[in-house]
Amino acid sequence: MLRAARFGNLHRLGNAVIRSRSFANSVSTSRGLERNNEALEIGETCNGFEVLQKFEVKDKKWICYNMRHKNTKAEYFHIDSPDLENTFGIIFKTLPDSSGVAHILEHTTLCGSRKYPVRDPFFNMMKRSINTYMNAWTGYDWTAYPFSSQNKKDFHNLLKVYLDATFFPNLNKFDFLQEGHRLELSDPSDISSPLCIKGVVYNEMKGASANPDRQISVKLNSELFPPHITYHHDSGGDPAQIPYLTYEKLQKFHQDNYQPSNTRFYSYGDLPVQDTLQYLDDAILSQFEASKVGPEVQLVDRFSTVKTVETTIAPYPGVPLEVGNTALVSYLTTDITNIEEGFYLEILSSLLLKGSSSPFYKARMERNGLGKDFSVGTGYADHTRETSFGFGIQGIREDEVKEVFSMVDDTLEKVANQGFTEERIESTLHTMELQKRRIASNSGLSVFGNVISPWVHGADLEKYLDLDSLIASFRQNLSENPKFLQEKLSKHLIENTHGVKLICRSDGEYTAKKENEEKNLLASLTAPLTEDDRARILKEQIELEKYQSQEQDREVLPKMTLEDISKNSETNILRNESIRGFDTQWNVQATNELSYVRGFATVNDLPEELRIYLPLFTNSFGALGTEKFSYSELSQRIQNFTGGVSSDYAIHNHLGLQSEEWGIKFGSHALERNIGNMFEILRDIFTLKPEGVDQLKSLTQNYTRLMEDQLMSSGHNFAMTHAARNISSVHRATEELSGVSYLKFLQAIQEKDYDTILQRIMEIGDFLQTKAPLRFAVNADEKLFPKIQEGFDLFTNGLSARQTTSQNTQILEKENNSDPVFVPLQSSVNYCALALPGVPFGHKDFAKLKVLSLLLSYNYLHPVIREKGGAYGAGLSTGESLNFYSYRDPNLESTLDAFRNVSKWVKDSSNFTEADIDEAKISLFGSLDSPIVPANRGMSMFHRGVTDEMRQQVRDGVFATTRDDLVEVVETYFEKEMENASVTVIGNSEQIPAGWTVNSLEIE
Repeated sequence: MLRAARFGNLHRLGNAVIRSRSFANSVSTSRGLERNNEALEIGETCNGFEVLQKFEVKDKKWICYNMRHKNTKAEYFHIDSPDLENTFGIIFKTLPDSSGVAHILEHTTLCGSRKYPVRDPFFNMMKRSINTYMNAWTGYDWTAYPFSSQNKKDFHNLLKVYLDATFFPNLNKFDFLQEGHRLELSDPSDISSPLCIKGVVYNEMKGASANPDRQISVKLNSELFPPHITYHHDSGGDPAQIPYLTYEKLQKFHQDNYQPSNTRFYSYGDLPVQDTLQYLDDAILSQFEASKVGPEVQLVDRFSTVKTVETTIAPYPGVPLEVGNTALVSYLTTDITNIEEGFYLEILSSLLLKGSSSPFYKARMERNGLGKDFSVGTGYADHTRETSFGFGIQGIREDEVKEVFSMVDDTLEKVANQGFTEERIESTLHTMELQKRRIASNSGLSVFGNVISPWVHGADLEKYLDLDSLIASFRQNLSENPKFLQEKLSKHLIENTHGVKLICRSDGEYTAKKENEEKNLLASLTAPLTEDDRARILKEQIELEKYQSQEQDREVLPKMTLEDISKNSETNILRNESIRGFDTQWNVQATNELSYVRGFATVNDLPEELRIYLPLFTNSFGALGTEKFSYSELSQRIQNFTGGVSSDYAIHNHLGLQSEEWGIKFGSHALERNIGNMFEILRDIFTLKPEGVDQLKSLTQNYTRLMEDQLMSSGHNFAMTHAARNISSVHRATEELSGVSYLKFLQAIQEKDYDTILQRIMEIGDFLQTKAPLRFAVNADEKLFPKIQEGFDLFTNGLSARQTTSQNTQILEKENNSDPVFVPLQSSVNYCALALPGVPFGHKDFAKLKVLSLLLSYNYLHPVIREKGGAYGAGLSTGESLNFYSYRDPNLESTLDAFRNVSKWVKDSSNFTEADIDEAKISLFGSLDSPIVPANRGMSMFHRGVTDEMRQQVRDGVFATTRDDLVEVVETYFEKEMENASVTVIGNSEQIPAGWTVNSLEIE
């Protein structure tokens, strides 16, 4: 599944044909801005691809090419960019039903291919590559296979594997059984023992389908779109329908959809596209002819009136049933290929919903903060052929359902009559200008994700990426017709009859009913089975286990070697100066004329009774009103002049101070013309007393909802944090302020006295002004430094500089109880975690433990817990704590046993080779060398004191790690400590082991 906003003149020549050289003899070895890539022109044919379109995105320094393969009609879009991080992607238009066929095929294509007949080349390449991204995505009407790398050799290694995997997969039946679904005997020694359903995707979707937000999204699409439209179905797969998918249907789906005429290729970066085109033509496309492309997604026959649908959903974790309802209305709007209309709807979405000054936020607050937050499905969505626009509120009572729909109607009518202020429109366009200038992390991947949906339906990507022209067109339309936006709003949101009012009621028995449905499903699948059928299932089960345990010849796969890796870490050139007595780190970076300013306030001496409110303080920093501005006025100022104001708390061991540090981080960024305004805003937020109890209540409810959603989607993170609470006072505090404990605290204060909470926030603010040492960091073009210095003078005027010391006070004691803990959810899968003490960054064993973590994750935990156990994922994370985890796991005890047996596995020399150790190192270097955007360079030094020398020491340690080192650290940190390990499992309440401590989220 997809794991995780919108991001030239044509010159025609004759039909020249050019041919590039091989990978090894590429035109130029220069990279980035120094590259000398051979330009292509419209009408040229390069390695079988005709250039149809060429255009520039000048502010990004991009030259874009739209091409088509002359023989197979495959499409290719390339962005020539100075960015060293190159991305490649393959897209197939796929229109699945709810059987999970597209999703299971996404998994099984990566399980071995014609040229690389290895059982799991995808995960093996993660060990043999220094990629910055590898994955595969199943969308609503497409399946995509992207990867990114900064290294030329690595890029082409991955290119070969990805292309062979998608076009020539083995599609072994055992891989289908492992990744998709299968029946297994619970006791292989007893042929009459009960059967169960297993499979990686099956368990993944059981976990995903337990999330109430996903339940709402799937139901909404099934009502907005009729059964003959693919969006009516669950492209990821409905667990109730996955077991009916046959191996033969999977093979046919590949045959019908994974062929070049139904393919779009994408590349981005500084490497010459000619090399990629040549390999693609020679190795892949030359073996195909043009073929018939599958059906297009049809436009929907529109409803004559908005319909109302009622349904039930699982409760949000710990939320009382009576306040766990959601009301949502959503409309189909425009064809995704209508770029201009979609852009206008994006603007409308921002104007209506973004920030505390938006009409819908104000409407909520005028109704006493109706509900807990806006719901899933709110805003403009452009991931389907016909886009949608919705408004919903989550966390409402039954008697508030009608009020939600009334609020939506009244607010839309009011805006249609009154329109938007010029200030709000300009601030929205200002936000888009900032987005255009920001240098995003892995830009090529971000653009890829954004263009897929419009591209697969035939949209013009030049129009889509030309933000300046879209803004100019919008301004012209608005100048010619002042009611332009109001008319768009009326057309798409008031007069539109193709809509669904969805009422979702929280059902305490939802999960139990689903589990009963699963039992009935299993009964229907097993009732007709004969003894011969059971014997066949047992035979398949035994053969699958043998298949999973077979030694693989990984050497058929291309790989990086340690000799390909630089021995030296990148260094940061930082300048430290004092401004009015405040330590300030200056970092010259090419930030595209944006100035990034960060502050850090050390709050080690903050009174203990205030510490529990630190997350609420940082969550409301810049979001409450003050004695000078209301919260909506302040929100509008922030949007007018900055890219937002951020804040967070920090609890860590500062490596420079060699002590525990509690702090509050804050920052903002702005264009050159707004630097002064940015500092004025930060000064006001920092110095003026906050006001607005109703706003604070709304922010707190939003924060609670976010944590509830994260618990359902990323339960392994909560499990790890909770398990690690026993390791140190830092871990204890981290859990109490960000884990299950804090979610319980937030849920308990939902209806409490917010005047008291506001008072606590004010006391923290007073502490920041009068007692907290401050330090600052700046990342910007050097020419902007004088203006930034003026801004600092404005901000710090009246503040007293205080020095940060290593003094620690009132440090929380760690909890000594190591009894295993179970946190029950309405879920059919588990998130398991086991934690042990680790070592800090720079410790002599830090690098060894990092190498060990990847060796164990890839070579032991993945095959045992994912491949054989059926969990969606598992691994080991190392640092100051050593955290084992599993994700969407149908098991519990067998997973914990696997965690506990790592020492035995490592000490058996037959389990891994020197090549396995090298591969763990190579994969680790991919992480250590992951590019950092200019805005964030030097931040690890600023926040935690991580120096270039420390990073080089870790790098040297990785290169030097030996097998003996791994055995030594596993004995020291795992074998000797395992009996005191702390365990937390979050998940299926039906699997609570006897004797465990149960930590329920239910409010007492």
